[in-house]
Amino acid sequence: MPERRGLRPPGSGGEHVGRPAVGPASFTGGRQLDALSVGAHGGVSEVKLTVGIGEAIENPSERQIEAALHSLPGGDDSFAILGSGEQFYVQAAGGAAEAFALECRSGSASEHYRCNNTSLLLEEVLAAFLSYHRSDSEFKRTLDWEREVEESPPRRLPLLVLAVLAAIAAVVLWQVIG
Repeated sequence: MPERRGLRPPGSGGEHVGRPAVGPASFTGGRQLDALSVGAHGGVSEVKLTVGIGEAIENPSERQIEAALHSLPGGDDSFAILGSGEQFYVQAAGGAAEAFALECRSGSASEHYRCNNTSLLLEEVLAAFLSYHRSDSEFKRTLDWEREVEESPPRRLPLLVLAVLAAIAAVVLWQVIG
């Protein structure tokens, strides 16, 4: 079963599912996209289109991509992912009646971006998907993007060091008193 990668459709009460809160990177108006200038899907010529919880289409045509995006009804399971693997994809959530949210990833967590406009029209999302399909970066230059910065897990090392130091202090104190 395909898995939506954290994106929620517009108006669903949040933008991310099963992911820590994220914050913006330092972009100037969203147009500084040096990190996004790599090939749209890592230079790989084979892509897969997944729509909702349906089956994937290997190497879809532009007509299949257009039909898939037009078919999205909106709601929680209304999403499409076009990618060449887990680390290279563009994905949209939403539907033509309610607008779309858009994300892309270009190889790693540090190259994961969310479009700042979470009310994209079908035509804008279609243009982004077709640009990605052609392996060009036009959609990265025409839309306003924000890097997702995933929070690091809490560090437990200081707590462990304190526990060890407390144990050593207790042993030393026991030897001095005892």
